[in-house]
Amino acid sequence: LKSVAAKLRRLKARATFDVHVTLVLCEESRDEFRATLRALRALDVPVSVNLVHDERGRVALGGREYLELWDEHHRAGRAFLSIEHGYGRRLLQGERPDWHCRAGARFLYVDEFGKVQLCSAQRGRPAKPVTEYGVDDIRAHSRSRKGCESGCAMFCVYRNSRLDNAPLGLARDVYRTLRRRIAFALVSALALLAATAAPAPAQARAESVRLTGMTLDHWSGAGPALLRPTLRLTKYSGRRPGADLALAIFPDAISFRPPALVVGLQAGLAQPVATGPGALLVKAGGAGIVAAGVQAEGGFFHLVPGIQAGLGALIPVDRKSTLRLDVTRHVYPSVGGSWALWSFGFGFAGGLRPSE
Repeated sequence: LKSVAAKLRRLKARATFDVHVTLVLCEESRDEFRATLRALRALDVPVSVNLVHDERGRVALGGREYLELWDEHHRAGRAFLSIEHGYGRRLLQGERPDWHCRAGARFLYVDEFGKVQLCSAQRGRPAKPVTEYGVDDIRAHSRSRKGCESGCAMFCVYRNSRLDNAPLGLARDVYRTLRRRIAFALVSALALLAATAAPAPAQARAESVRLTGMTLDHWSGAGPALLRPTLRLTKYSGRRPGADLALAIFPDAISFRPPALVVGLQAGLAQPVATGPGALLVKAGGAGIVAAGVQAEGGFFHLVPGIQAGLGALIPVDRKSTLRLDVTRHVYPSVGGSWALWSFGFGFAGGLRPSE
């Protein structure tokens, strides 16, 4: 790794795309595996790990030592993906789990001759020119068993196949990966913010920033739904206040018979406060809860106006994404007084960098 470390730093600093490294766990890499992972973490490069396989894609190693290295990588919080963690553990323990490979449908491998193959380890099937490969081929290969699933270590195919084989399991695996990565990023970013809390340079303060993204918000005391997806747009320039807009969807108030929908609206100003590579937002403005739908006697539209104020935190994760945290106090008029509640949101937005 020493020979390419400098190149990785330059690539990560200058690339306009995400960079990650894939390691192959095998006999040759075993002794230096931990040191290599530590070095890549020090470079802040996401890592994925493959298990070495034979020419037909079947896993070619196993045992407790490799299992410990596999688990250590996935539990460290910096795995690029953990969808295959449980499956890889079973392979290393000598098991051969039964699963349905969706290669040729959910996953396409096109070789250097322009022919569709099941994967890089199963060349010759179906070996059909990609220009002739159509919907019927995709449907056929989605349904068919490939016969090579037992012991397969082609994780790229396994991950894509999970979407059809176990969608709920895939969602759980993705959640676990994101939970670990968010926790790691939050701790790292807070430490970085604390260490670099000096005011931003004057030139950086004048840059225009536009952030679009989504948070999952918990509205305390506003119905049975635990989380409400919220679309957010924030735009500001330097130290001047900018626009802050949000649209929250209330899933517990959606009805199809009769059609009805309830959403929460927020529109106001956000004052940025630079804190190292990130920013704090002091927000305030108008709010509203809108109910709309269709009943037997016709359509209806009802607006409950209000006000809102709160704080937001923008913490860069990488060049393209920013962790966003929002705490907001909402106040709406009601009979004989007012209705006040808190919302707490977390999610992601675009990269915290100047808008084009």
